[in-house]
Amino acid sequence: MPEPTVRNTAIVSAEPGSPFPELRARRCECGYVFCPPHGYGCERCGRAGEFTSEVLLKGRGVLTALATVHVHSKLPTPYGLGRVTLDEGPVLDVPLVAGADLSIGSRVSARLVPDASGEVLECRFGAEEETP
Repeated sequence: MPEPTVRNTAIVSAEPGSPFPELRARRCECGYVFCPPHGYGCERCGRAGEFTSEVLLKGRGVLTALATVHVHSKLPTPYGLGRVTLDEGPVLDVPLVAGADLSIGSRVSARLVPDASGEVLECRFGAEEETP
């Protein structure tokens, strides 16, 4: 059976076989870090894209908001969404691991979980575990 592929490699970077991905971001010369990455330039100081460089974020942080979606026209429900303030600075709205026991203030980390087909790995956030 072939190794599952990782969804959205423009944002997610993962070593083969590792369940703990890193998140692609960009850092401006002014120090601002933004995720998802783009080449347009800095969102804070306005410098052009050539003054930013790619960085990898560990994908760990604190859950600052939490919601459960019960109705969606295309996705199976219910599923959880959260707002995470990463340790490296950016604030992201992220999907949560199904059934994760989380509350506002919980420490969370990114991990790769199989989708319904088992052929694609998706980045979701769940309770922080020991990660490399």
